[in-house]
Amino acid sequence: NMVEEDTPMEDTESVLESKPKATMVRPNYEEALAAAQNDLVKTLDEFKQLILTSATNEEFEANEKRQALLTRVIERMEKAVSVKKKDWSIPPNLPSLQMQGDTDTVANKPIYVTIDRFVEAFDTIMRQHELDLDLRWEACFVTSIQHSVDKTTWFKKQLEGQKLDWSQARSIIEQQFGGDFTLQ
Repeated sequence: NMVEEDTPMEDTESVLESKPKATMVRPNYEEALAAAQNDLVKTLDEFKQLILTSATNEEFEANEKRQALLTRVIERMEKAVSVKKKDWSIPPNLPSLQMQGDTDTVANKPIYVTIDRFVEAFDTIMRQHELDLDLRWEACFVTSIQHSVDKTTWFKKQLEGQKLDWSQARSIIEQQFGGDFTLQ
């Protein structure tokens, strides 16, 4: 038995060949895992066909290498999915997005002069709780705006489910609530 060298993560991309890379804003591990599993099933079906058609050793070896590669990719993706789904909770001390001039404010929460101050507080709290901003910003941001029907409605129309990373979402939030007054 020959021990195969571990395959670099770059090979994971080959599993997603059918998806255009430009539309993938952030990795969707569940989709990649499903694609790899489907590809493995097809590769196993091809192996059965190779047996029926008395294929060459080279064809068998190529198929076996593909099976091994897909198995490794699937194992990695399963680990990534389990890490992504790791237990976490929304920090109780997240700031509320309340700007000067807002009419729907919570009395015991700070009111921010600029959106940059809110974003700075939001970032700090997320990091304090060791949360991955790119994965958790959306659920936590909802908590910061839940007091405001207008902000919640805007969020649902503009950001919810868009698969944006935190820097993309932050830019949209800063533009919406800071306009030309956002610090650069």
